[in-house]
Amino acid sequence: MTSGVHLTRLATTTGLFAVALVILGALIISKPTRNLQDFDQPFYVTLAYDLDRYGVFSNGPFSGVDDTETAPPPGMFFGPVYPALVAAVMKLDSRFAAAARCSVAANRGHRNIATCNAYDLPARLLNALLLATAVVAIAAAAACDPKRNCAAAIWRDAQQPPRFDFVIG
Repeated sequence: MTSGVHLTRLATTTGLFAVALVILGALIISKPTRNLQDFDQPFYVTLAYDLDRYGVFSNGPFSGVDDTETAPPPGMFFGPVYPALVAAVMKLDSRFAAAARCSVAANRGHRNIATCNAYDLPARLLNALLLATAVVAIAAAAACDPKRNCAAAIWRDAQQPPRFDFVIG
């Protein structure tokens, strides 16, 4: 039998994630759409482009080659998780993939960025998803009793699949 505490924790965590995702997603989406050349986006879009086109995790804009014409050498200047997520989103959304390809070509001087579709909705939704996950992680850490090993407790709880074999009554 599973205790009501585990089920309550699961429901609370799921509810917190859903609320955080909705609020953060609405706030992020409400901002004006930008092309993929703003802030640090060219770095991650270029890495995702190289993963998508060549299957190579490169150093992005610091690879020393024009990756619109030739495969870049492998590199590890950037961490692989976020670019891999952006590459996965490119596989799922062809419109976003086209905007990313156009952005990389514009970044390499092969076209004008004004001709590229300013479509960044999938990246914004990905950011909201990651931020909502961070909210849940912070809440889980805050709920830990400092007298016990919190990291081990969070890891152990995360490894247990939810059980619904409780008795109502």
